[in-house]
Amino acid sequence: MNDEYDLKPEILHKFVSRLNRSADFTELAFAFGGFVLGFPASFVLLNTVLRGYIPGSVLLVALLVGTLLGLAWGRSRALGIRVQAQTLLMQMSMEKTLRLIAHRLREG
Repeated sequence: MNDEYDLKPEILHKFVSRLNRSADFTELAFAFGGFVLGFPASFVLLNTVLRGYIPGSVLLVALLVGTLLGLAWGRSRALGIRVQAQTLLMQMSMEKTLRLIAHRLREG
């Protein structure tokens, strides 16, 4: 069998680790973005609706909602990244199995 195209498994495992770290960072970044953007958005919205009187507890709830929405959006984006990592691991496993089968068939 021609093995000149082989990739080293450790390189692919590093890439999978990088994808998983990227997914974790994506979740945190979107949650932080929801927190940061949740305050001005909620302030403008509530200031318009409540005509100037905004209790602090309402702003805290709005910040929490913004953070949770950002986290939910980040998790959905991170899921795609994690699926890529899992797909790569499955492809590596299939290639290893097929190489083992091919080797045994060649032996006899």
